[in-house]
Amino acid sequence: MLRNLGIEVSDELIDELIKDASKTGNGLIDENDFMQVFDRDDNGYITRDELRSALEMIGEPVTDAQLNQNS
Repeated sequence: MLRNLGIEVSDELIDELIKDASKTGNGLIDENDFMQVFDRDDNGYITRDELRSALEMIGEPVTDAQLNQNS
């Protein structure tokens, strides 16, 4: 998803985010773990604002044009 937006994120950062999101701490996440990280309002969807917030959290701000490009 990030690569489709033209955003390169290091493997180390991805590993850290997955480990933090993993309830078991084993470095693996399931669909529920993934949704809890991004789906802040718990409605079953990741909105543009939630995606924008997640990207800003990892230091990769995204423009409206980038978000609209992949919708």
